Amino acid sequence: MIKKFCYIDTETTGLDPTKNGIHEIAGAIVIDGKQKEEFEFKISPFPIDEIEDKALEIAKVTRDQIMSYEEPLETHNRLIEILGRYVDKFDKTDKFWFVAYNSPFDKEFMRSWFEKCGDKYFGSWFRLDICVMRVAIHRLLLKNVQLDNYKLSSVAQHLGIAEPDDERWHSSKFDIYVTREILKRVSV
Repeated sequence: MIKKFCYIDTETTGLDPTKNGIHEIAGAIVIDGKQKEEFEFKISPFPIDEIEDKALEIAKVTRDQIMSYEEPLETHNRLIEILGRYVDKFDKTDKFWFVAYNSPFDKEFMRSWFEKCGDKYFGSWFRLDICVMRVAIHRLLLKNVQLDNYKLSSVAQHLGIAEPDDERWHSSKFDIYVTREILKRVSV
């Protein structure tokens, strides 16, 4: 069986996928353990998306910056083109595993974003999600390691991947890199 993984990380304008939007998506397509492609999109939110100041502060961006990004429908078309190179959306057995750190968050934002783009076929590309955070918690607890919290930066620091004060945090591309490294290290 061919294993198709699509690692995804989103940066958002808040915490609610129905009222907030996405301003950055990064991903890596890995098939049978080999990386095939990476992507990174900076996207302007939809006019209906609420933008919370705290979310902008965390991502280290401004309203003016995110409003100057590519239009969502253009990004959607480019993303679908990439996904279509590796998956036949009409074949029920040919789907990506959606892999993310705290995958329910990113998956729900992506599903909502697809719908805002007028595309109700998010599930045509992806099967179930794999939550790297939950895998890491499980593996660390099996080794009797308990952390104060299981944020991406905390687990990465514990595993020697990156420090919490690294300036690259909340860049989707960097978060994808760290997520992949965590999964590799806790899977051995």
